[in-house]
Amino acid sequence: MSKNILIFMPNFFNTEEEIKNALIANGYSVDIFADRPNEKTLTRAIIRKNRKLAFYKTTRYVNQVINEIGTKEYDAIVFINGQSFCVSHIRRLLKEIKYKKSVFYMWDRLGFLPYTKKLLPLFDETATFDIKDYEKGLFKHFLPLYIPEEYSFVSPSETKKYDGVFVGTGKTAKVKALKKIKREFEKEGLTLYSYLYCPAKAVFLSNKIFHPLIFCGLKKKNFNFAKLSTDAIKNLYSQSKSVVDPGAEDEGGLSLRIGESLGFKNKIITSNQSIRQYSFYNENNIYVFPNEKYDISAFLDRKFDESNLTDLAEYHINQWVKHLINPAEIDNLHFLKRNE
Repeated sequence: MSKNILIFMPNFFNTEEEIKNALIANGYSVDIFADRPNEKTLTRAIIRKNRKLAFYKTTRYVNQVINEIGTKEYDAIVFINGQSFCVSHIRRLLKEIKYKKSVFYMWDRLGFLPYTKKLLPLFDETATFDIKDYEKGLFKHFLPLYIPEEYSFVSPSETKKYDGVFVGTGKTAKVKALKKIKREFEKEGLTLYSYLYCPAKAVFLSNKIFHPLIFCGLKKKNFNFAKLSTDAIKNLYSQSKSVVDPGAEDEGGLSLRIGESLGFKNKIITSNQSIRQYSFYNENNIYVFPNEKYDISAFLDRKFDESNLTDLAEYHINQWVKHLINPAEIDNLHFLKRNE
């Protein structure tokens, strides 16, 4: 008999469908709800500013979810990020819904959603993708993000149109890091294609107003207000020698872009310094920007090294979802470099 799983999670670039399909492939029956009342730009902005400002809207949403679920019983209830829920919302959901085990998973750094720290004691198990938050003892388990099924160990095209490709949201930290990396590409005569996604024109204008130095020189035409399909992203990755992963240098968690790149056997250029701690780190495949050892051109000329990719099976989404619903069974150190 299949086990019933209930998940509350963000609607983010089709990840909810990827996770649901992987669980179904493992024999689970899955119900998924968004972790905020709706996807309207204003609602998202309010919750990002302070989730308490959307308290009554979220309360109505919680009531709706409870009524829809009714008397159904679940083997596990999983919350990913829980970005709109206050403590009272979580307590109500955990009280009204029938389940055997509760899990909270964070795929953002806790500093981005500080209120979330108040939610952690309410759950049986907690896990995070951020190695720094895990090492601080804020979560019981460490679980990096996954390699999607669509990117699972595909051999990219031999013909390359670009030296680097970036596809992602035009958030402040990413734009700041991307501009630095782009200058280095231009200095070395390399081509970098970037697809900056912005959810709404109002968000772009807000960034121009409140972050003028970072968004200086960028115009509306530099951003895209429609998401790329998975096939379109794969096509870009296939045409590029590397995938660029910009962001804050002090990040402790790896983006989904890293999993996509590894699964696609693309080289990675990232500003995330913590990537050196992971078991798959290989300087032939991963350039940590800035890096004084060698230039980007020399890095791209090196052959992709597959020698230490054998452990990546644990990152595959079909295995990852098992860890998600059973985090107590995770060997936290498996994902990190062992001390020799």
